[in-house]
Amino acid sequence: MTSPTSTEYETYYVPEKSKMAVMATFGLVLSVFGAASVMNDHTFGDGTTGGSWSIMLAGLFFFMATLFVWFRQAIKENIAGLNSAQLKKSYVLGMFWFIFSEVMFFFAFFGALFYVRNLVGPWLAGEGDGGRMNGLLWEGFEYSWPMMQTPQEAVGGAASQAIANNGTFVSPETSMAFGDAHAWYKWLPLWNTIILLSSSFTVHMAHMGILDGNKSKFNLWLAITVALGVLFLFVQFYEYYEATSA
Repeated sequence: MTSPTSTEYETYYVPEKSKMAVMATFGLVLSVFGAASVMNDHTFGDGTTGGSWSIMLAGLFFFMATLFVWFRQAIKENIAGLNSAQLKKSYVLGMFWFIFSEVMFFFAFFGALFYVRNLVGPWLAGEGDGGRMNGLLWEGFEYSWPMMQTPQEAVGGAASQAIANNGTFVSPETSMAFGDAHAWYKWLPLWNTIILLSSSFTVHMAHMGILDGNKSKFNLWLAITVALGVLFLFVQFYEYYEATSA
């Protein structure tokens, strides 16, 4: 029987107080604000971005620098043997909840897509409760998916609407329907999905490298994963730029 004063237990290391989380959040918010300002300047400004690029790049640099220092400190603590099995289990649980939050984040996007595609679109065309609204604002608009004509274009533009939104809404040149397969190289969402799924495979290979104790394999596949992540962000930025400048 183990006595109450026994030391036969594993010490749980509690890291010192750190400002890294706050600093990383500041850098991330600054970079997102800068990116939004860049797109806003392209859409509603005179085409010049002013200091928007500087704000975004400064935020990204601050964010990456914070992560570098933060990860270096965590690695040092692990090498020093401070991270017990209990603490490592806490890391695993933390990652589990992070992945769960990402799943719910994307679930919200898919839920919004379902709502727009199956409810909002038919309502705009006059089905269900949208009948009276269609006759008032967008008479003659017919809904189809993928939608290649906006309700505003169907009635001849903002000048023809009884109650018009600000600005002009222009339909896309091509869609991701089979009829427009000749423009497959312009399907940015498709390519970004392929990049995202590919990065899942490469990070799995990097994880296998860790389990095998193969450092070179881990470094190779992790580098490929990071490169795919950078490519994903570039394509995502280009997609947003095309959407806001149309």
